[in-house]
Amino acid sequence: MKNITLIMVLFCATQLVNAQETIPVSGGEAAGAGGTVSHTIGQLIYTNPTTAAGSLNQGIQHISAPENVLQAINKIPKEKLIMLDNLNNKIEGKIVKVYQEFENDIYKSLIEGYEKIVKYKKLVMVYPTKSVYPYPKRIVHGFRKFCIEKSLDFEVIDEIYEDMILKNGDLFITIVEDDLVSLVHQIRDNEFTIGKDIGVLSYNDTPLKDLLGISVISTDFNMMGATTAHMILNKEKGSVKNPFNFIDRASM
Repeated sequence: MKNITLIMVLFCATQLVNAQETIPVSGGEAAGAGGTVSHTIGQLIYTNPTTAAGSLNQGIQHISAPENVLQAINKIPKEKLIMLDNLNNKIEGKIVKVYQEFENDIYKSLIEGYEKIVKYKKLVMVYPTKSVYPYPKRIVHGFRKFCIEKSLDFEVIDEIYEDMILKNGDLFITIVEDDLVSLVHQIRDNEFTIGKDIGVLSYNDTPLKDLLGISVISTDFNMMGATTAHMILNKEKGSVKNPFNFIDRASM
């Protein structure tokens, strides 16, 4: 049987497309009529065709891109282009798209976790505004929609600052790892109990968060890889919405 090794490329594009190595968060293997595909979410490959708009990584593109980058991506052969995570209808032609609906995903996952969330007095989302690879603002929109609909006190801040004043009854939703680590340190330094005095909910699951008992709202990375591999093997094109879930652990 023919074997195909697929290295998934996840990156966000700004003015030019750059790549940075990441730790794989999931992987697996899928088999079909076309052979076998090994998939890994989080690793990068470096084959860079150069265009007038900059250089691009062929393969699987995780994008949040301005027009000049979209024009460059549209020059990649469609049989080599797979869109993951961020659905963009400006990409021309029939390709594989496995995507998230950021606003609806976070809204529905918070609804799913409402019984655990409602015991807290205030929800604080930590949404980074200075990130090199910015997260979609639709995440914040979905969070606000949930809080307003449920009449919950909430706030959006851009980072966990040193020596923040933490209050008993707060639930923090963190997106980036640095904020999660800083928050956990400060909770412990102030002798609060995570999951009792202060809640912690993190965006996107990782094996380490599972090990540490951190509750998450997360897309299913294993399913994203498996779905993409299946579509490649069976030469399917089209758009598939990836599952997104609330996973309750000890930090709430």
